[in-house]
Amino acid sequence: MSAVDITLDLSGLYKQWSAFTAQMNRGMREDVRLACEDGASEARSTHIYTNRTGRLQASTVGRLDGSDAFGAHGVLEAGMPYASFVDRWEGDGDGVKEYFAHGASSPVTFMSRGAHVTELSLESRLGKTIANASEVFDE
Repeated sequence: MSAVDITLDLSGLYKQWSAFTAQMNRGMREDVRLACEDGASEARSTHIYTNRTGRLQASTVGRLDGSDAFGAHGVLEAGMPYASFVDRWEGDGDGVKEYFAHGASSPVTFMSRGAHVTELSLESRLGKTIANASEVFDE
């Protein structure tokens, strides 16, 4: 009788994968938080509404709202009770609507620039986080 014994040990890969996911979890939370802060900063500095009191602008914040092992959730918000009245919807009889910031002539929310910056910032930050976390596989 002749036999060949074959063993597959994935413990090293498991350790690398665990390190990768731990780095990704830490990084994505920080990336979402910072990207939301970037977006809020943009929204505060480029709003198109008339700033009468400064309260709406000051209440515009970006923050990490929650996270778990599968992702993170951030919020870009204007915290004043009247913030929703700064924007208005317009539509036709078919229910097609466009979103206008108060006083704007084109469909845009007063925080749309902030939302765009949040998206760009998050994409850039996550790319770096993924690249850094992936280095554990090079070890």
